Order: sequence, then C-alpha cells, then structure tokens
Amino acid sequence: MHRNVTAIRLMIVTAGIAALVWLSSESLPPIVASHSNGSGQADAMVPHAYYVRFMVAFIVGIPLLPGLLPMALLRFPRMSINLPKATPNNERIAWCHLSGI
Repeated sequence: MHRNVTAIRLMIVTAGIAALVWLSSESLPPIVASHSNGSGQADAMVPHAYYVRFMVAFIVGIPLLPGLLPMALLRFPRMSINLPKATPNNERIAWCHLSGI
C-alpha cells in the first residue's frame, strides 16, 4: 500500500510540474531562442512546440526516472535478491527496509 501512495504522489507532482512548464510557455513567441553566443545574442532557434516538448521531457522525464526505477525494481520476485543466512524474519525486515516501509 505504501508504494501505491508514493507512486500517486509522484504522479501528482509530475503532472503539476508538467502543467507549470506548459502554462509558463504560453507567453513565448512562435520561435524560441535555444542557444546564445558569448555576447548574449541568440544564435539558434526552435519552434515553440518543440521547445515545450523538450522542456517537459527534460524537466519532468529525467527527474522522474530516479523516482520510478526503485519502484519498478522492487516488483521483481524476491528470489532476485540474495540474502545470506536468510530466515523468514530477516527477509521480512530486509524487504521492509528496501521498500521504505
């Protein structure tokens, strides 16, 4: 149950950040500067739609990986983790620790 609540919270925060990126990009021009030279002059441009997609992927997607990867790895069978001298009680304690309970 704890993992489900964490996943739901993670998705709510992710949706909020994606909405912030989308809403804050509404006031940008149709062509957005993507790079500037040493004097501050724009020397590369991208279309607005590409900029929004890139920023959502960069700001939401990359930070989401460390949040989802542990949850995905904990779905593998318990046999994939080698616990030396594992007794049922030690195994339960180790899994509670690994899952953050």
